[in-house]
Amino acid sequence: MKLPYNEQAERAIIGAVLNSDGESFRFANELEVEDFYFQQYQTIFSAMKNLHYSVKPIDLPTVTEELLNMNKLDSVGGVKTLQEIIDETVTSANISYYVNLVKDRSLLRQLVIRMNDLVNNWDNPDYTVSSYLSKVEDEILNITRNRRVEGFERSSKVLSLIKSQMLERLKSNELMTGIPTGIKELDRVTNGLQRGDFIIVAARPSMGKTALALHIMTESLKITNGTAAFFSLEMGSEQLMMRILASDSQVEHDKLKKLQLDQNDWIKIETSEGRLSKLNIYIDDTSGAKLSDIQTKAHKLKVERPDLNLILIDYIGLITTGRKGSQDNRQQEVSEISRGIKALARELRVPIICLSQLSRFVERRQSKVPILSDLRESGSIEQDADLVMLLYREDYYDSTKQREDGSSDIDVIIAKHRNGEVGKFTLQFQKKYGRFMEVGS
Repeated sequence: MKLPYNEQAERAIIGAVLNSDGESFRFANELEVEDFYFQQYQTIFSAMKNLHYSVKPIDLPTVTEELLNMNKLDSVGGVKTLQEIIDETVTSANISYYVNLVKDRSLLRQLVIRMNDLVNNWDNPDYTVSSYLSKVEDEILNITRNRRVEGFERSSKVLSLIKSQMLERLKSNELMTGIPTGIKELDRVTNGLQRGDFIIVAARPSMGKTALALHIMTESLKITNGTAAFFSLEMGSEQLMMRILASDSQVEHDKLKKLQLDQNDWIKIETSEGRLSKLNIYIDDTSGAKLSDIQTKAHKLKVERPDLNLILIDYIGLITTGRKGSQDNRQQEVSEISRGIKALARELRVPIICLSQLSRFVERRQSKVPILSDLRESGSIEQDADLVMLLYREDYYDSTKQREDGSSDIDVIIAKHRNGEVGKFTLQFQKKYGRFMEVGS
């Protein structure tokens, strides 16, 4: 009988506790030893529980000593295995997500085992149809009583978490609370893209939305060495990588497509390939993707790559719910999609950047500078988003404003910022490369 489990999540919990010198154990402590499927992790977690009850620190030396006292150190693979788990753990920040995942798998295992026992005993002469159904209901009810319920958190627990995070940042000299973008002014205003935030980048077609999203993704990964997922509903993975290559190598995109390359271009391309091959970028170019597909794939990637710290979707207008008749009320469907993406960002504790088209009504105004109400299809996008960036290029409407080298200024208008200031800053957009530069750099 196949039972549900998630080894990566179990291992990530052990690593998070060890990597934080026990600070993360208050989250893991809601689990029981039996919630772990693998004996190895059950044993290590049991040692951690013993240390916790004895009011002792939980770290590599103390866990090692406790396992020795239990005569279990060799059975878990020794100190080498414990150190390997620590080395695999990039951050302890996602432990709540993994705790919930392991708890859910544990409850599902209990359900599978109990239902299997009932199925195997269906012909018990003591059972009537009524008593058999009652037995099934009782088993499900018993499991339901133990199910984790999302609800209130005591303020003291939240304060303790905030304090721990602040101390961890001071300890590591990492004062930015979010994911850096590599764009100084954007990082200053936002203090990095915050985990769990739903971010909209909106503009008229061909204004530079995708180019900016790719720029933020690659520059962020160069800084963090993390993982990013890019859901491209508009273009294929090869087209995306061609754009990334042009931007990073500073070889014109048009020359790359037409293979009009000289020796110097090839040197730039090979150098860029070496840099880009080190970045953990996962691209899904499924066209017509449903919201549920994106949610499932993102959850799966988060488990496989705990260092997933950025998700990008190009673009929100091409996502559907997949339900029959939903296109009849597109505004309602977009509202559901918007809420679903926001929920996904919070569940994974990852910032999600969604690209969005602005309404064509902006073209009919005398001033073409975009405003929040120009977001297409649904006001819920504006309502749900934590951060909205609107892009505007004057040369898009007036070609005389373009420089001789083909570059132009692009205004990034922070039209909504739930937890900070709004405003505007300007970048230089080198369109032939799809590359952004700080003004004055």
